[in-house]
Order: sequence, then C-alpha cells, then structure tokens
Amino acid sequence: MIDGRVENVEAKIKQIDAEILKQRNIMTKSSNVSARNQAKQRAMQAMKRKKMYENQRDQMMNQSFNMEQAQFTSQTLQDTHLQVQALRAANVTMKSQFQEISLDDIEDIQDDLQEMLDEANEIQEIMSRSYEMPYDVDEADLEQELMGLELDVGEEEIPSYLRTAEVPNSSPDLALPNVPSGVPLHPQTANLYQ
Repeated sequence: MIDGRVENVEAKIKQIDAEILKQRNIMTKSSNVSARNQAKQRAMQAMKRKKMYENQRDQMMNQSFNMEQAQFTSQTLQDTHLQVQALRAANVTMKSQFQEISLDDIEDIQDDLQEMLDEANEIQEIMSRSYEMPYDVDEADLEQELMGLELDVGEEEIPSYLRTAEVPNSSPDLALPNVPSGVPLHPQTANLYQ
C-alpha cells in the first residue's frame, strides 16, 4: 500500500513540476507586470505543494524501507530457527551413531587386519624361497667342465641322429641334428643351437 501511495505522490510531483515550468515561462515571456506577478504567486504556491509532497514521499519511502527491513529480519530469524532445528536433529543423530562406534574396536580391527596382511606376506615370502646349492658354483667353471665332457665323448658313443649338425665353439667330432626353423626348443637346449 505504501509503495502505491509513493507512486501517486510522485505522479503529483511531476504535475506540479509541469505547472511550475508553465508559470515560469509566463514570468519570463509576458510583458504584462500583473500577469508576471500572478504567475510568480502560482509558481510559489506550486513549489510549496511540491515540497509538501516530497516530504510525504520521503516519509513513506522511509516507512516502506523500515517495514522491508523488519520483514527481512523476521524471515532471517525464521530461517535461523529452521537451521537450528536441523542442526539439533543432526546432532542427536550423530551422537546416537557415535555411540554405536568404538574407536578402540576400530583400532583393534585395523591392528588385526595389519597382522593378517603381515602374516600373508610372510607366507608368500616363505613359499617363494629358492633352494640354492650348498656351495657356490661359477658358471664359467661349469661351461669349461661341459666343454671338457664333450671332448672326452668318443664318436662311437654319439647316436647317429645327433651327428648331423655341429655345435659351435666345440669339438668338430660332436654333431647335433639339424633343427628346422620355427620348431620350438626346450630352454635348456636352445643355447646349443644358437
């Protein structure tokens, strides 16, 4: 309602401004002294009315602002009340949930899990142990021994199916069969054909 009244007062102020402008034009353009005096009187009265309306408009605008501020404060308080209720409900729920949870139990569970994982890792380490020879064996010594064995073997002891191919870096008397390309070889004998 106040906003509507403010609009009405502003419309009246505009009408008065038009009246003041009209009387001022008469004052400046008229050559008749009495007409100028009458225009001046009317302009002065219009200006008084304008001041009165402006004061009313300012008061109503202040009242409207105060009511809007009160309404805003009231709405803020209602929102705050709802927020406090929501926080209280959340607090009650969280307290009941925390009563069902024990930090000591969680720590115990975590410790148990860690122990089980450590034991599982230890079992895996045990299962993946490699059984080493009781003494150190040098590969160069083994290779030399192998070469010596090849030299000691006589031609008559080598089966005929092994005499068709020569083994590189070995005795020319020892022959291995020709292996067609693309035939897979056992990892332990593959080196002999390279």
